[in-house]
Amino acid sequence: MNYFSLWRNLYCMISGAYVLFVFIRAFLPMTNNIETSSTYKDIPSNIGSAKINVSDIYQNHIDRVIIMVIDALRVDFVDHLHSEINMPYVRSMLERNEAFIVVGNVQTPTVTMPRLKAMTTGTVPSFIDIVYNLGSHSILEDNIVQQAENNGKSVIFYGDDTWIKLFPSSFKRKKGTTSFFVSDFTEVDNNVTQHLENELAANDWEIMILHYLGLDHIGHLEGPKSAHINPKLLEMDLIVKKIHYAMTEWAETLSLRSILIICGDHGMKDSGGHGGATTAETTVPIITLGVRQHFPAHSGVNSVSQIDLVPTLSVLLGLPIPKCNIGKLIPQFFQKFPMKKKLFAYYYNAKQVTDHFKEINSYHTTEAYLKYEEATRLHELWIKSNYQIVHDAKKSEELYQSSLEDMSEILGNIRVTQDVFCLLIAICIKLQICGILLFQNTNIINTSSGIFHIFIFIFTLSFFNILYCLSSESESAVCKFNMGNALGVTLPNIVLISINISIITNSCSISWFSQSSRNQALKWFLVGSGLHLISFLSSSFIEEEHQVWYFGWLTFLMVVLSKQCQISYLSGSFKNIIIFWSLILIICHRILRKLNQTGDKWASVPDISDWLHEPHNIGAISLVFILGLLGNGLYVSYCQWILSDQSIILRGLYVVLCSLSLFMVYLYRAATGAVLTLFDSIVDLKGITEARLFWCFLLLMTVQEFTLTVSRQEKLKIHFIGSLMKWSLSSWILLVSLLHRPHNVLLPGVQAFASIFLNTLYKQTFKTKFDTCWLSIAHCWLGMVFYFYQGNSNSVATVDVASGYVGLQDYNPFVVGYYLVVNTFAAPVLSLLLLVSQLVWEAKSRGIHWLLDHMETAFHTVICYRLCTVTVYLVLMIFQRHHLFVWSVFSPKLLYESVYTLVQFVVILFIYSTFYGIHILLPPIKMNNHE
Repeated sequence: MNYFSLWRNLYCMISGAYVLFVFIRAFLPMTNNIETSSTYKDIPSNIGSAKINVSDIYQNHIDRVIIMVIDALRVDFVDHLHSEINMPYVRSMLERNEAFIVVGNVQTPTVTMPRLKAMTTGTVPSFIDIVYNLGSHSILEDNIVQQAENNGKSVIFYGDDTWIKLFPSSFKRKKGTTSFFVSDFTEVDNNVTQHLENELAANDWEIMILHYLGLDHIGHLEGPKSAHINPKLLEMDLIVKKIHYAMTEWAETLSLRSILIICGDHGMKDSGGHGGATTAETTVPIITLGVRQHFPAHSGVNSVSQIDLVPTLSVLLGLPIPKCNIGKLIPQFFQKFPMKKKLFAYYYNAKQVTDHFKEINSYHTTEAYLKYEEATRLHELWIKSNYQIVHDAKKSEELYQSSLEDMSEILGNIRVTQDVFCLLIAICIKLQICGILLFQNTNIINTSSGIFHIFIFIFTLSFFNILYCLSSESESAVCKFNMGNALGVTLPNIVLISINISIITNSCSISWFSQSSRNQALKWFLVGSGLHLISFLSSSFIEEEHQVWYFGWLTFLMVVLSKQCQISYLSGSFKNIIIFWSLILIICHRILRKLNQTGDKWASVPDISDWLHEPHNIGAISLVFILGLLGNGLYVSYCQWILSDQSIILRGLYVVLCSLSLFMVYLYRAATGAVLTLFDSIVDLKGITEARLFWCFLLLMTVQEFTLTVSRQEKLKIHFIGSLMKWSLSSWILLVSLLHRPHNVLLPGVQAFASIFLNTLYKQTFKTKFDTCWLSIAHCWLGMVFYFYQGNSNSVATVDVASGYVGLQDYNPFVVGYYLVVNTFAAPVLSLLLLVSQLVWEAKSRGIHWLLDHMETAFHTVICYRLCTVTVYLVLMIFQRHHLFVWSVFSPKLLYESVYTLVQFVVILFIYSTFYGIHILLPPIKMNNHE
């Protein structure tokens, strides 16, 4: 047994994960927070040399504002074709010109927390903000909510508790509802509406924010074509009507000027999720209703940016515009303003945005800045003419609008700056790690000369790093000589590069490519994997990556089928089994690829899951769900019989507990209304009881397995390892059955039987360790194919958020995060467990040393395959960092690859620690050929 190979794999995993973190931190930096706030002193008191009386010209024009956020409200839900059906009252107001609608463009990422941050600060959040969506923290930047509080305006809030996390002390009254229980369509909105009556009658507030979540929840579970969409929008329409009637009463009795703004925080993808960059996700309606206000009929449906709400509301309320705002005024709100006040509002907004624009190199030569200067000049002339030259005023207004449009767009597109030097260092280390894995290495760490060389390299690289940083005045993280960066970034990078150089310079021949030339299966998978890496060059192939995997998998099955038909030396029955399984898997592939349409171009095309989720097909989806549970239970029982040597009674008990666990899974889905209810008397209304019983039965299975294993008189290492793998595999399949949507529950069982097919081929061709290499890569392929069968893609919108809250009564970010990761990467992890289980099964007749030897080969292959894939993608990311789709296509893919890599390494570390722990802690038993 080669312990150096073990330490090499561990070193490459840990260092590879660290360097991946460094790359992400350099590529997706957080935006610089501007923690200072605007005040009334920041409002300009002169335009050029013309003095302005700010108190006369900059006043509030609205006494009350109601902001009604309908989560995931798409534009086509309220457009001309659908609004009469979905929101008739709103449509009637639009037709009478008592309201107007504009289309709000939303920047990625299209998830709630970054969107709320944009709507209140006027900034474009960085892409990394998507990571913080599950654990929102208070906003540090200047924002309109804080401005209102600082300037004596009371704000009340009801709805999504993300607002309360972002503004923990800014609301006079508040009541939050969790946005994460997506199976709740009605109660989550009723909890908001129940406060409306009292608040509309109160007179101690100026801003009311309502955030309704029901529509978003319907989208996550059933998509935009759900039968629940129209009733939910009609419910929202009635709430709008109620608020508008109250606004009319305020105007008549209290002479209060008020407006109601209805908008979505983000849209909804055709598949129901959000987080990506499709038009359906990045466009939302912004509807404004007033009282006795007739908006110009030609105001029409124009396009604005969602962040434009911030300066617009600030001016309407007479508040200072938040310091970090880069949004522009929405013209429709100011069409009836006196020219003097309107032009000053544009000037104030333009001056504030220009302050940010001046941070750009050569800003003074840009057309946007020249327009701003000309607008200011004409504005000044108009004031000095005692407001007589109307042409100058109108021209100035046009130039202000055009200048703001250009500056806002430019600032939004350059919201982050990558640390290129740090990126190059990360790539360098990644390439070194791949070289270590691809080469056979000698153990240089144990030699005094090797350690001496490492220290020499560290000293030399440190010297050149300091020299470069001092000469170039770089702002890279590796050039910031504070304790945090020195110990967290600079020193680890230098140490890793030094160790890697020492290892590579003591390497022998290439391990894979020089010795695998005779292994046809391995060469096939390497060629296919190479084609997959080449596909990263195209953004379209990244969006449609599932097509690459589907093509490779189907081609492999067809090649196997063709080869088996040509082989004559195999027994007829064995060959027929291979041919039969090949045909079955080809048929399954044809069905499963249509189970969930994924990708970008055809994601909206109706698929099998859409048909199954239609209300009148609940019987069909119940049948598919039952078949999936039976298939999963059958495989778990198969594992119990193959990997266990317990008595028939104990095996039977294990199977019974497994069956009860799966039965609880069915009852849970029945409780949530996803499938037919069989036993009304024991079904909990939310499935909480059923989910807890599932965990109880799974715990009993765990106790039985390990109690019996530990209490064995003959403590064979292979028995301990077999029990561990049986428990890991069974628990994973059962947990995935609980988290997967009902129509996806059949996937783990089919994947397990596909693994049996690969293992059968493995036995047929087994000669050297390189057969273990191709089997390992084949299981990596298998995991990715079923990953896309599940409906996943490289868009954040396809993350099944509902799976994170299965059986939960209270929100727990750690449990939710764990569930989401398990559900999303269920197939790749299952493939890894199936691979190791196959080796354990073979080792029962070959011994523990054979197992550890071949497990080392398998893990070396998997680690190398994963790190090489990630490294190639990181190299391409550097070249594509200015690509048009860097945030909408390449960055989401980077996050997926990073999480997948981390998950796979955690599973490998778990198996390593347990297998080697058992091997080291348990003493060898003499007279036993297994030890």
